[in-house]
Amino acid sequence: MNTYIVSYDLANADLEDYKKFEEAIMAYPDSKPVTDSLWAIVTEDDVDEVRDFLLKYATDESKMIVIKSAHEAAWTNVRCSNAWLQRYI
Repeated sequence: MNTYIVSYDLANADLEDYKKFEEAIMAYPDSKPVTDSLWAIVTEDDVDEVRDFLLKYATDESKMIVIKSAHEAAWTNVRCSNAWLQRYI
């Protein structure tokens, strides 16, 4: 399994666009929000597959980066549990 960090800024998007994009992220069964626009996804997919799948739900001007985790990180005040991050990051 691979863990990816996804950060995004949906340009010219309304709340419905954000909802659809986050639902696409949650299509990965093991995904968690880390902050408001940063998620961690655990999947067998490769980095290009994750990006290409999520691009279908982004606006044309959106910015996004998908990074494969190197399993080392530090954080504070995240939305998901510390235990989940420690396991997958």
